[in-house]
Amino acid sequence: MKRIIKKNKRSFKKRKKGFLPKLFFSVGIFSSIIVLSAGAFLLFSPRFQIKELSVVGNNDISTDDIKKIATEQMQKSFSLLGKEIKTESIFLSVAGEINILKQTFPQIESIAIKKNFPNGLFLEITEKTPYANWCEQYEGSKCYLVDKKGSFIKDIQENKEGLMLVNEKEKYENMEKKEILACLDKISGGLAENSISTVSFNIFKDRVVVRSNLSCDIIFKLKGDIDSDWKIENLDWQIEKLGYLLKDGNYTKDLNKLEYIDLRDGNKVNIK
Repeated sequence: MKRIIKKNKRSFKKRKKGFLPKLFFSVGIFSSIIVLSAGAFLLFSPRFQIKELSVVGNNDISTDDIKKIATEQMQKSFSLLGKEIKTESIFLSVAGEINILKQTFPQIESIAIKKNFPNGLFLEITEKTPYANWCEQYEGSKCYLVDKKGSFIKDIQENKEGLMLVNEKEKYENMEKKEILACLDKISGGLAENSISTVSFNIFKDRVVVRSNLSCDIIFKLKGDIDSDWKIENLDWQIEKLGYLLKDGNYTKDLNKLEYIDLRDGNKVNIK
């Protein structure tokens, strides 16, 4: 009798061990079906397809053009059993695709994306602020708008009033547009403090020539020589020298007769 009981216990254990893997397998299959079904519902349900696309903040760029590119980028395609299925589900990440707008429209600084469930998408466009007209004359006549960082905005044909005009006749040493613009902004501000209105900046390899309401040119150097003993803050000192000169009555009465004022030479001011 005891032997029979032991044999039954062993049979029960075997049945139990065989049942658990089957249970886990069934639960796994059932869970996978639920997850896949839920994913398919969220991706392909008409309720969650983007139908309302709103664009705000754009001034220079056409809303229709933005919507056209955005719609093309939002649409995803999947192949199922040899059949192509398209979706514009609001649950898909669109950040990377929408940022292609920045490549298509250089005027765009940034794009904020907001989803209005169940089927609305909201794009808030921030455009770059035009800061200067930059003309590359050493490679022909090519002019375009740049922002304060020196980033390209768009090509232009004529000078736009109210913006800084920079004529790049040669590449200035090893400075980037952003650095050059920061220096030109400082020069413009310094000249304004001395009641001088800037008309344009002409950039050469070793100097910047300022055209202003004065009849003579004003010549600056944007940064000091590395091996020079002249360690004074370059632009600030050049602007300060110009201020001293303009306060000297011996020079102000003859400004209209001068050809140029060169501020690049250390503590000297070269006048012709």
